Amino acid sequence: MEPMPETRLRSTLAFLALAAASLLVAACKLDMVDPAALNRAKDTTAPTLVISSPEDGFACANIAEVRGSVADATNSGDKGSVANLAWDIPGTAAKASSVEIESDGSFTIQFDTSKLGTNFLFSLSATDWNGNVTTKSISLVKDASSSIPSFAAVPSNKAIALSWSSVPNTTGYALYYSTDGSLPSDLSGQKLALPATATSYSLAGCVNGNAYCFRIKAVPQAGWSESRSDYIKIIPISTRTLCPTVEGSYDQLKVAWTSIPSTETYEVWRRKGESGDFSLISQVTGTSYADRSVETGEWYYYKIKPVLYCPILSEAEGARTLTFLQKPAIVDELGAGDAGDVYDVVVAGPWLYVSNCSWYTRGKGKFSIYDLSDPSKPVLAKSFALDAQQIAIEGNRAFVTCFAATASEIGRLAVIDITNPQSASIMANVPLQDLYPDGSVEPLDIAAADGRVYVAAAYGGNTGDEIQIYDIAADGTPSYSGYLPMPKYGNGDKDTSTCLRVKGDYAYVGCLYGGMATIELSNKSVTSSIPRINADDDWPNRIEIDGNYLYLADGNAGVRVYDIGTDPAHPAFRQRIDTPGWANSIALHGSTCYVADGSSGLQMIDISPTQDGTPSLANLPMPSIYGTPLGFRECSVLAKMATTMPASASFVAVYGSWAYVSSRSMVEVVNLDSPTNAVLEKSLDIDEYIRDLSIQGAYGYILTDSGLSIMDLEDPANPRIKKALSSLSVVRMARSGSWIFGASSQSLTAIDLSAPARPLLAATVSSGLSISSGVGCIDVAGPWLYLPSRDYGLSIFDVSDPLKPELAVQVNTGPAVDVALSGSYAYVACSSGLAIVDISYPRKASLVKTVVSSYDSYSAQSVSVSGKYAYICDQRVGVQIFNVSDPENASLVRSVEPYRDATASDSTNLWPAYSSISLQGPWAFAPTIVGELSIINISDPAKAILASRLFTRRSDLNGSHNEILVNDGFAYLSDRDPASSTSQIKVLRLIP
Repeated sequence: MEPMPETRLRSTLAFLALAAASLLVAACKLDMVDPAALNRAKDTTAPTLVISSPEDGFACANIAEVRGSVADATNSGDKGSVANLAWDIPGTAAKASSVEIESDGSFTIQFDTSKLGTNFLFSLSATDWNGNVTTKSISLVKDASSSIPSFAAVPSNKAIALSWSSVPNTTGYALYYSTDGSLPSDLSGQKLALPATATSYSLAGCVNGNAYCFRIKAVPQAGWSESRSDYIKIIPISTRTLCPTVEGSYDQLKVAWTSIPSTETYEVWRRKGESGDFSLISQVTGTSYADRSVETGEWYYYKIKPVLYCPILSEAEGARTLTFLQKPAIVDELGAGDAGDVYDVVVAGPWLYVSNCSWYTRGKGKFSIYDLSDPSKPVLAKSFALDAQQIAIEGNRAFVTCFAATASEIGRLAVIDITNPQSASIMANVPLQDLYPDGSVEPLDIAAADGRVYVAAAYGGNTGDEIQIYDIAADGTPSYSGYLPMPKYGNGDKDTSTCLRVKGDYAYVGCLYGGMATIELSNKSVTSSIPRINADDDWPNRIEIDGNYLYLADGNAGVRVYDIGTDPAHPAFRQRIDTPGWANSIALHGSTCYVADGSSGLQMIDISPTQDGTPSLANLPMPSIYGTPLGFRECSVLAKMATTMPASASFVAVYGSWAYVSSRSMVEVVNLDSPTNAVLEKSLDIDEYIRDLSIQGAYGYILTDSGLSIMDLEDPANPRIKKALSSLSVVRMARSGSWIFGASSQSLTAIDLSAPARPLLAATVSSGLSISSGVGCIDVAGPWLYLPSRDYGLSIFDVSDPLKPELAVQVNTGPAVDVALSGSYAYVACSSGLAIVDISYPRKASLVKTVVSSYDSYSAQSVSVSGKYAYICDQRVGVQIFNVSDPENASLVRSVEPYRDATASDSTNLWPAYSSISLQGPWAFAPTIVGELSIINISDPAKAILASRLFTRRSDLNGSHNEILVNDGFAYLSDRDPASSTSQIKVLRLIP
């Protein structure tokens, strides 16, 4: 190859150098390219997408709004670029391919949901410039009945707070509501226009207890769908509206509360003890609830709320179950009229069988059957004209011995079908066998066992007495089948059977002269004879058998107990208990032997077995009140009917907690769980003048001239008193829920008892009244305070907000001194007597009737209500009792005067006027101004009588009893002396 010329070579080298330089320059330019651009070119990171609202599962309106933000970043974290934001509702046509994004990355999406289903998915996707995609989804819900499902209402005292979430593209809102629970619309109820910016509204001035109904509509911008909420019902109340009252008894607590017009169904919430959470225990139709799932001696607290339309629980109120039954001691009488004396009483199942006859009323006797469905009030089911004496029940038959028509004739045996006691019928009525035709045959006792009847009989005119045996045919006809011979006593004569019982193959026979005998039925032979303990005192009256033990009511010898389980043919004496009176009859029930003990009434003996299995035979307290025996009438001031014959408890039968005791011409129905006596336990000196007392739970509250003191009742027999609040302008008080309300001549005071041991003065405000002649005893029920006064009659205040009481109405009852509340009525002790005010709607309270007292004006002192009766303490008359079962026709039914000294007069302080009254169970406790406490039996208010008196006044006090409260077996009585400005709290124990 020919070498290139030098010139050409130089030119080529220059060109190559220039090219290399160009390439170098180009390379330098490539090194200066934007790194971000290069990162974007290589970007694989998807945008960051955030949906800030709504939350997943949100219930949206007809117009939904989704807010959020989107941002893009490259792989290295540098700012990228969002090319597009789009959304859709999968499965529907609702979508948008491009959404405007603000400069800060935020976005707002609004869309119509009116044609979408009740559940749908909102899907959002963001794409960056390099095609990377991020998708986010949330579930949205459409309420089938509400297109503004966020609409909510919260009630409070006389107000309702409404709220909702803002609806997009809205020009404003229309709020519809009614005040009676009806559905509001453009044509009914109320309508309010609210601005588009509104998301809440508070309706004030509501009536507590009424049902309010609300609905809200969003007025849309043009082109958008209307949204409207469903109807919401709500009941405004304060915590005081349904504040309950609780009454404690032995086996249950009775809870009551005021009604509200919007509902009849309520929830009852309960807590056991002083602390802890409340739990729902029942739903109730009505305004009362009897809680029987309680333990004796325990404290329980209750709250109430409507079942529907209100989440607010009332304030709590509580009580303690009693440790004894507060029921009447003698609650009823079954009079015999002219049928003669009661000869026998027997209980079999829920039926009471009573025999009546007398030597003096032959031909007028009765055999009566009473229904014990309500054991306290036996109802006559059937009666037969029989001169009935002793009764024996076996299966579906009653066997009754009867007096003969004349003294010289033979007694009879009647067989009565009691398959259905209400339609019982006589199957047979035959004369007894005349074994010795030379005289009369008098039946003394009867027993039935294994289809046979045994009749102990006495035969006049001879010395032979036998126990006749009768076989009973299928049709009830008795046929004589022989006799059991009676043993002989000291002089060789046959003894007379006064009582008998049969068990197994043995008859156990009480003998008039010989004590008790055992006769073997299979061979009709006497196997044992037990002599009398004391020939002058023993008189076998009744035999009862329980298991392996035989109990003999033995007259003045009391009750004798024998073991017949070890050797039935030879009863073994175990024990004797000497009762105070004459043991006429016995009844065995559970672990107690009840003795009809003649003039000592009804006695109880504990026969629960000891460790060796024998009865313990411990004396139990008599079921009596204040030392006065029950079950007979002569020496008991609790008797309801007078008698010309001496009274004596003769026979007794027991059913549950009730005894049926014969007392000559009647049967008394006796509760076995009554208090026994009242004892002055102790006196507590108070160096101030006591004006009022109140007790709640374990605390009592004493209002004095200078303030409020607390009485700690943890040990009810030994209260501890400490000062709580001073300088109170209060003369009367009433406790309700967690508040004490006080009243004076011009003001009302609210004391917070949220912490019962540390009362706090919450507010004192003007009552709007100017009372010159004094405030009476006030009362509070739910949100209403009732204030009696001599100037204004009865004033009623709304205390829904205890700090802001409002005078609601005044009722002209005449000068008033006290008020008691029961159901829909207020009972006012006023100058005329008893004024009855209808408080069904307290703001519209009205006078129903005034029952005029039988004495001068200004004599009424206090009033209490229990059941269908109102009780007024009257200075002149005593305790006046009014039947208010029909308030419009209320009437005075009874007056009980205090005991009056023969020298008493209006001008001396010996005049024993009652000052106040406290009721509990069948007893009214009424202190007098001369230092006595009267205890009145009101088991039958129409026949109430003074049962006992207790003198309690201090000798160094020239004062008078003022207030009394009874709480769980104790009474707390104030005794004050106006001259020395000192007082006492007297503690009385009402049960042993």
